[in-house]
Amino acid sequence: MYARIPVFEGVLVDQRNAIIALSGAYGGALSALLSALLAGGFRAYLGGQGVLAGVFGMGLASAAGIVLHRYENSFSSLGNAALSSLFASLAILPGFLLVENLETGWNLLKAMSLPYGVAIFLGIFLVGLLLHREEKRYQMEQSHIESEEKYRVLFESFPLGITISDRDGKTIEHNEFADKILAFQRYEKADWETVNSDCTRISPKEYAGIRALREKQKIDTEMGVKYKNGDITWLHTIATPIPLKRYGVAVIYDDITDRKQSEIQLNKALEEKNVLIKEIHHRVKNNLNVVVSLLNLSENKIDSLETAREAFRQSRERIYSIALVHENLYQSEQLSEVEMEGYIQNMVWHLQANPSAGQTDIAYSLDLDKLKLDITKAVPCGIILNELIMNAQKHAFPQEVNGTIAVGLKEKANQMIELYVHDDGIALPQDYSAAEADTLGLTLIRILSKQIDGEFTIDTSRTSRGKKFTILFSPD
Repeated sequence: MYARIPVFEGVLVDQRNAIIALSGAYGGALSALLSALLAGGFRAYLGGQGVLAGVFGMGLASAAGIVLHRYENSFSSLGNAALSSLFASLAILPGFLLVENLETGWNLLKAMSLPYGVAIFLGIFLVGLLLHREEKRYQMEQSHIESEEKYRVLFESFPLGITISDRDGKTIEHNEFADKILAFQRYEKADWETVNSDCTRISPKEYAGIRALREKQKIDTEMGVKYKNGDITWLHTIATPIPLKRYGVAVIYDDITDRKQSEIQLNKALEEKNVLIKEIHHRVKNNLNVVVSLLNLSENKIDSLETAREAFRQSRERIYSIALVHENLYQSEQLSEVEMEGYIQNMVWHLQANPSAGQTDIAYSLDLDKLKLDITKAVPCGIILNELIMNAQKHAFPQEVNGTIAVGLKEKANQMIELYVHDDGIALPQDYSAAEADTLGLTLIRILSKQIDGEFTIDTSRTSRGKKFTILFSPD
C-alpha cells in the first residue's frame, strides 16, 4: 500500500492516489470519496509532516476520478487511456504544495513531478487498461447470460415448434411445441408420409431443414403430413442456417391445419360457385330462348289488334313468371334451387293484382309444401302455373261470376310432386278434349309437362261446376 521514500521528512510517496483515481473512474463519486476517506484516515494514522499534503493529494485524486467517470470511454483505447492518465497525474501532483510551506512544497513539486508523475501516470494507465478489459469481459459475460436467458424463455415459451439441428441434420434441441407438432415422427414411417400442397409426396431430401443446409439460405414452405387414414396435418415451416460451428439449421414449425382446411373449403366453394355461375348463365340463355319461343307462338295467333294486346299481356305474364325464378335465386343462398312456396305466393299475388279479364272478386286458396326445385324444373312449373291461373281467370270466371282458385304444390307418398290449379267456376263442355285443344296456353302446358317428364290431366268429374288441372312429376 505504501513505502517510505526519503523524499522529505514525513512525506510518503506511493500509488494510493492512482488507486483512488481509478476507483472514482470506474466506481463513481461515492466509490472515489470512500476510497479517499479510508486512505486519508490511514495516512492521518501514520502521522508526520506530510499528512496535510497526503490528504490533499488524495482529495485531488478523488476529484480526478469523478471527472473521468463522467466519460465512459476514458480507457476504451490506448490514446484515451494515455490522455486520462495524464489528466489524473497532473491533477494529483499539486498535493506536494502543502508540504511544510509553499516554497518547500514548490521545490518538492518540481523535484518530484517527473519521477512521481511518471509513476502515477503508468499506474493509472496500465491498471486502467486492465480494469477496462475486465469491465468489458464482465459486461460481455452479463450480456451472454442475459442473451441465454432470453433465448431460453423465447425457445421454451414461443407458441411455435422450434428445432435446432447440427450440420448432419440431427436434432440437438427442440421445444415443447415442436415435440407436440412433430409427434408423428415417433410412429412407424409406413403410417405417414409428407406431401406438398397438391398432396404429391415430398422426398426427405426436400425437407425445409435439409434444403436450408444444402442451399445455405432461408427456406419458407408448407408441407402436409398425410396419415394412412387420409387425414392431413398441415405445417408451415421456416428453416434458417445457423452460422456457428456446432450448429446446422433452425427450423420453426407452425400447425396451420385449420387455416389450410378453410382455404381448401374456400377454394372448393369458389370453384363450385364458378361452375354454378356458368350454369346460371347457360340457363338464363335457355330461358331467354324460351321467351323467344313463347313470343313466336303468340305471333302465330295474332289476327287482330285485340288479340295482339291480349297476346302481349300474356307474354308479359309468362316472362314475369321466369323473372320471378331468378329473383328467388339471387335472394337465396342456393344458386341452383328455387324455394317454391315463396315463388308461387309471389306469382299468385301478382296475377291476383293483374287479373286476366279484369275480374277482382276471385278468391285464392294456397296449399303449398316447403319444397325446393332445380331451376330446370322451376321455370317450366312457373310457366305452367301462370297459364293455368290466367286460363281460370279468363274462362272460368267471367266478370259476372265470382269464385275461388285453389293452387297447390304437394309432395306425394311415392316421392312424386303434384302441382294443381282447381277452380269452382264454369265447367268445361261435355265433349271437351284437352288432347285436341289447340289453344296456345294448353299447347304450352302439354309441351312443358313433357319437358319435366310430367303427366298432365284435367279432372271434370264435377261437370256442373269447376275443374282441376294437375301435373304429376318427379323432382329429380
